Amino acid sequence: MKIHVTLALSEQSRTLELSGRLGWTMAQLVEAGQHGIRTTNSPALRLSAYIHSLSELRVPIETVMENHDGPYPGQHARYALTCDAQVRVLEGGYPKMTQIRHPAPPTAVLRIMRKHGLPEPAARLIALHAYGETALHG
Repeated sequence: MKIHVTLALSEQSRTLELSGRLGWTMAQLVEAGQHGIRTTNSPALRLSAYIHSLSELRVPIETVMENHDGPYPGQHARYALTCDAQVRVLEGGYPKMTQIRHPAPPTAVLRIMRKHGLPEPAARLIALHAYGETALHG
């Protein structure tokens, strides 16, 4: 897979061309949106390594550690883009089309959504009451 991705960073944008597993991982991140990806729903032998490589390319990715139960309790990471991204597939993998990700909610809202399993509107309301207007803008 080879993709062309444009990241909307604050007032500027940056374009990258990615191929192979880095392209696949970026496409997965964009497709997952604010909910992010984790190895349990996006299996890859070295997902954390691909995320690390994207981070070294200055792709803004948030890592949230989550606890899990079951026969082997522990933690796993969930990774999500913290900016808007537009992807164009150049070859392989997905159909040749443009995917646009909706703007990511502010960090305070994302954390409330993930911690409590709430939809974005409810999390925004809680963030507004708990942290004030500034929590909705940053």
